[in-house]
Amino acid sequence: MSDIRANTISDAAGTGPIDLHKQSAAKAFGTCSSSPELKSPSLNISSLVDTGTGHLTFNITNAFTGTWYTVLGTGHSSAPRIVTVNDPQTGSFDLYIHNEGGTNVNTGVRCAVFGDLA
Repeated sequence: MSDIRANTISDAAGTGPIDLHKQSAAKAFGTCSSSPELKSPSLNISSLVDTGTGHLTFNITNAFTGTWYTVLGTGHSSAPRIVTVNDPQTGSFDLYIHNEGGTNVNTGVRCAVFGDLA
């Protein structure tokens, strides 16, 4: 098996790194504990804010072109959790984590974000 190792992959002009524009790779992802605390590794998530029981705001480092991006989330718990997205902005999105009865609960969460970066 071979390894590819590089510090920087440059664009076609050789003037800078490549960007993940117009590709289908996740443009952001993050994991947080129930504390909540942003865990490493994460990509394009600068911080998160606990805005209430089962309600987290994820702040994006490099903004999206608009609010029509996709967030996939899953609760990190032994019990079933439902994760919904509300109020997506180009630079942030809100996640709500609730149990099967619809009550917001604090638990860890994992999310991936797909869309076009600005």
